[in-house]
Amino acid sequence: MTVVDERVYRFERAAQWAAGARRGLEVRGDRLVVPDRLGLVPISGGAEGDVVPAVDGHGVLWWLRPESRQLVRRPLPGTRGPVEFGTLDGPGSARRMLSGRGLIWVLGDRRLDRYAATTLQGLTPVDPVEGWRASDAAADGAEGADGVWLVEVGPSGQWRLRHVDCWGRTCRPPIAVPDVHGDAPVLAATDDGAWIVVLDPAAPAVGYVVESATGEVRPVGLDLAGPTLVTTARAPGSTSSPRLPRTARSTRC
Repeated sequence: MTVVDERVYRFERAAQWAAGARRGLEVRGDRLVVPDRLGLVPISGGAEGDVVPAVDGHGVLWWLRPESRQLVRRPLPGTRGPVEFGTLDGPGSARRMLSGRGLIWVLGDRRLDRYAATTLQGLTPVDPVEGWRASDAAADGAEGADGVWLVEVGPSGQWRLRHVDCWGRTCRPPIAVPDVHGDAPVLAATDDGAWIVVLDPAAPAVGYVVESATGEVRPVGLDLAGPTLVTTARAPGSTSSPRLPRTARSTRC
């Protein structure tokens, strides 16, 4: 990770994106930056480069060791080592973790798992819809929602967005994203859940911005090439669709 300027970082390798948090960042000009309230804290106790990170509603950094599903949080004040909080029961390796107000969501190879955030108790999982496979997940930041969005591929290669509420139910029709044809699109949502961005990492010249309330899908041209991931941030004072900063990108390894 190259330090470009104070609190501004350029991710140059896919591994840096895979290990990095994608929420809680800010846009300043054309750069993606760490907010003033955040800082860099070295964490001792061994390498954690392959973990799945998440930031909860209180701004606390957590990460999941994907194979063991061991949940770890940042060091407590006055300490240096990470705190091993417990293990999230479930099958297979974890690919994405989302930490909501009352729930922890883990997207694995077979299903979407739900856990009580305070006790880590396993709740009823969300099994995939027959014939559909989830590629990525993003938190629904709407007030009191505690749900998630899934981007899924169907038997004919068509992609869609499906909303799952805090009870694991799908209570609204999925939103078709007709022009995405890759194997594993990635997903990002604004903090208020109003806008979702779908991007094919292998063909990032065009992203698709979806208004969650109406289901309207709008293509957005991006000056990107090579394997790429995405995050979202709202420009200060903006009420329009999310802004995709130029530094929110990765280049070829």
